Amino acid sequence: QVPENPHSEYGLTENVERIVENEKINAEKTSKQKVDLQSLPTRAYLDQTVVPILLQGLAVLAKER
Repeated sequence: QVPENPHSEYGLTENVERIVENEKINAEKTSKQKVDLQSLPTRAYLDQTVVPILLQGLAVLAKER
């Protein structure tokens, strides 16, 4: 008798396998995004990476004052 999930004996349920598959897909997307960011002009790079963080920080600072 063969178990439904051959990895179940190691504690790998279908849910865990799905999570692992999603992580692989996200890792591929992240590496593609890094390449895209490296090819951007300076202004566009800053607008996409640094500016959102600065805006969040300024919003927090404004609330505290």
